[in-house]
Amino acid sequence: MIPVGDVIPSRTPPRVTVAILVVYAAAWLMRQQWPGETFPQILTQGVAPAHFSWLAASAGLFLHVGLVQAASNAIALWICGRTVEDRLGHARFLTFYLLTGYAGSLAAVWAAPASVTPVLAASAAVGGIIGGYLALFPKSRILILVPSRDGLDVVEIPAAVLPGFWFLSQLLWSLGSPPTADSSVGMWAHLGGGAAGALAVWIFRQPARLKVEWWGA
Repeated sequence: MIPVGDVIPSRTPPRVTVAILVVYAAAWLMRQQWPGETFPQILTQGVAPAHFSWLAASAGLFLHVGLVQAASNAIALWICGRTVEDRLGHARFLTFYLLTGYAGSLAAVWAAPASVTPVLAASAAVGGIIGGYLALFPKSRILILVPSRDGLDVVEIPAAVLPGFWFLSQLLWSLGSPPTADSSVGMWAHLGGGAAGALAVWIFRQPARLKVEWWGA
């Protein structure tokens, strides 16, 4: 099953969402091109709670450890980000993405302040987007591709199922990573970002854009 979209119409192009996806891809290629310590670690490994800096935290908002994590975040961002960006506006959406990612990073610092395990908070920011989406549209539906006798069909499922798929992919990614004493730090970042998004979206939203008349005109 592959999520491909949602049922909420939009009126504005998802410029910021697309730009973030492009940065994801560029950052991934950068990490493959300069592995290990051949490139400034602060721009390739995110932030360790014990050595927190805003520059490293900012870089971590666009970095991923593995391909599964990157793919699941890109899919979730594409599905939920377009709609949330449409309702918040481009500038507010970018600010919202950054702040929820920072919230996730700070949650990781709070959970394990002495940890030296780097936290890549792109998942925290995407968790914030998912949290904001579900807060605004708890009854929305997600479109997914499923196998059928004729090939592939598109079916609708409740949007509330999406976080389950997303968390499962994150869990599979973490199980495939080397175990560490601080393996729970990343999960705190995810939860912190998701909670921040569900709450902050009520501050960043533009009420006029939530009305049916706005996107139906």
